[in-house]
Amino acid sequence: MLICVHSYAQQKQKTDLLPAEITAERQENRILIKWKMEQQYDLLLLERSSNNKHFDLLEVIYPQKKELEAGVFQTADASPLAGVGYYRLKYAQDNAPDIYSESTSVFFNFKVREVTINANSGLKQALVKIRSAGESEFSVLDETGEPVKKYRLSLPANAEHMLDLRKLPEGKYYIQVINSEKKFLKQIDL
Repeated sequence: MLICVHSYAQQKQKTDLLPAEITAERQENRILIKWKMEQQYDLLLLERSSNNKHFDLLEVIYPQKKELEAGVFQTADASPLAGVGYYRLKYAQDNAPDIYSESTSVFFNFKVREVTINANSGLKQALVKIRSAGESEFSVLDETGEPVKKYRLSLPANAEHMLDLRKLPEGKYYIQVINSEKKFLKQIDL
């Protein structure tokens, strides 16, 4: 009987998988994530983990903007985790369980993060630290990925910038920083 339950769980898990072949490989100081899928989705979430159990949002993806060729998509993790990182795709459905792709892993020996984002939901603010000088774009996205706040700043090297989030209603948001054509994203709950 236990074998049947285990078999059913494995079978159920396979039918609930997002039909995508996902790969991740190191490319200089970033991780290149590619996936193939035949079915089209309006919105996918790319998630990352250090242990293949607890995943955090890395990027809100509109596949039509990431398509290299028919059914092949690509994005990059500009601030990868040190050591082994796991990546998977998530499709969040209204009034239905979320479905996930199988995860893929890659090893990355990383020294310094380009951007760090530390959010304090109690104070409704986020501290963004940027290592290199230049123009940066700051965005606060709602849970659907739509910007609710967006602006650009030119900052010196090793700068800190405080994002004021006090005017935002409670909910789930994503802080996105684009610096030197690299994108950094962090989920916050207010």
